[in-house]
Amino acid sequence: MRGCYFENSNQSILRHGQVWIILWCLLLGLTACSSIEKLLPRYSDNQIKNIHLAASDDVNQSTPVAVDVVFLFDDILVTQVAKYTARKWFEEKLQLQLQNPDKFVTFSYELVPGAQAVLTPAKEKKKFPEAYQKALMVMAFANYLDESEDYTINLTPMKNPELLLGQRKITLKDAKK
Repeated sequence: MRGCYFENSNQSILRHGQVWIILWCLLLGLTACSSIEKLLPRYSDNQIKNIHLAASDDVNQSTPVAVDVVFLFDDILVTQVAKYTARKWFEEKLQLQLQNPDKFVTFSYELVPGAQAVLTPAKEKKKFPEAYQKALMVMAFANYLDESEDYTINLTPMKNPELLLGQRKITLKDAKK
């Protein structure tokens, strides 16, 4: 019996080497996946704590502006909505809600000039179909009267985004609170 073991030792070493090569390739593949995740932050849990919206006194030609903050939970929907302009979002959001009722959550605001609003997702848990941190992407869309600009903002990489809606532009900063 022992002789058989030693006679097949070359085959055993060969198989053992193949196993190591396969394990090395798997490890390399896993490392590549984590690198891709760093390049595509939408696949990571978001870190949003608060979203602060503020409208200047001359926002939207001194008229109220509709703002939607959208938490997307579906990868296919993320790909689709990420391409939307603000105008297209407001035109198609009702249809999207009918077709994808549990795949995103929208918080809608109507900000009059000088108004402010704060969304704290942790306090809004009952409105979310799952934990807000699991949203793959968080977008904000503002429906300005001026159609020459696109008022779409990706909030996903931020912790405490502050959006100042000005007369014809949105200023975004991440308050490190």
